[in-house]
Amino acid sequence: MENLSLMISSVFGGGALATIINILVNKRKTDADAHNTYIDTMLKAEERFSDRMSTRMADLEARVAALERENYELRKENLELKTKNPASY
Repeated sequence: MENLSLMISSVFGGGALATIINILVNKRKTDADAHNTYIDTMLKAEERFSDRMSTRMADLEARVAALERENYELRKENLELKTKNPASY
């Protein structure tokens, strides 16, 4: 029994305990770094998506404005035609 206790104390006294603690601490640090990297990646992806959507919304707003102008012009022309030739309508 004495030999077993000497062997255990020599293993833990020889730096095995420090190695185990170091492994656990490094695993936590690695996990935290991986989580932070994941969050950064997701934030960057969201930013790119938001930029693309903003650009698309601006393009759509410009198209809607152009269509509204065209619709206004067509209605104006239609009204002018109705005013000039009321008998034909």
